[in-house]
Amino acid sequence: MGKTYFHLKNIKPTLKKSLTEKELIQSEKMVEILTDNGYKFIKLLGTGGYCVVGLFRKNKKNYAIKSYHKKNNKLLDKITKINKYLQKKSIKCGYKKKFLLDSKIMNINDDIYIASEPLDSDLFDLLFETKYKLSINDKLLIICQLSYALKCLHEIHIIHGDLKPENIFCKDKTQIKIGDFDGSGINNKREVSIYTRMYMHPNVNLDKINSYDIEYKDDIYSMALIFIMVLDKDISNILFHKNNQLSISDIIVIIKLIKKSKKIPHILKLIIINMLNGLTDMTHVYHQIQMICNKHKKTFKKYKKFKF
Repeated sequence: MGKTYFHLKNIKPTLKKSLTEKELIQSEKMVEILTDNGYKFIKLLGTGGYCVVGLFRKNKKNYAIKSYHKKNNKLLDKITKINKYLQKKSIKCGYKKKFLLDSKIMNINDDIYIASEPLDSDLFDLLFETKYKLSINDKLLIICQLSYALKCLHEIHIIHGDLKPENIFCKDKTQIKIGDFDGSGINNKREVSIYTRMYMHPNVNLDKINSYDIEYKDDIYSMALIFIMVLDKDISNILFHKNNQLSISDIIVIIKLIKKSKKIPHILKLIIINMLNGLTDMTHVYHQIQMICNKHKKTFKKYKKFKF
């Protein structure tokens, strides 16, 4: 395998156990190339089926840098296209700093890298580390930011396509930004079929995913599942146990549990059920959640700081 350029003791035990030989080799290559270009390696942050992510430092600033497995140049071209489009549109509309991870595309030695601002954790880790014991005010603040973020994305005709807690990043526990747009679609056309089964709408045939035109309601459905995870640990545990694409019958059961939940405010129950059933859009969802936040003084005080 050759020389190892990073210490495995610097990464989470769960990540260390899941590393494949391909990911380990790709990580070593990434560290070697970026080190030669003035970056100091800190630790490995995560891996995926097509990329690895490491934490680096250069000029007294930290970066989370994603490196892609160079086996499909067309895939890299499409990923570069969607990220450039997103950067251009979000900056023009003034949305970039509010919900989108600050990132730049780098071409080093003919390899594509995406460098982003490193935040404290992703939403999955935040929920796990706090044992879901966030206050209702913090939970409302999180879902209000998420609804605003997705509303803004849809306004510039971007459909994320792979919304999940691991692609939502947190700073200071309650400042939220959405990241990882590699599987996103422009005007309902997806460039790359990157998705997570558990968060895909029941009507999506995963065997024909490459020919499927992505829809806004797919994002809204995924976001509804994320809202549930933030608000109710018990229902969340059922979703994690399922760990696969839900069926229509599964959704019926989830809706019954939402109606019975004592942890989800009544008005939010109606919003989430409509999101699951594809009966609303994110502009409407955001304005409804915004009104709920306004009624909670502690949430509203924090919420005003973001100047949405």
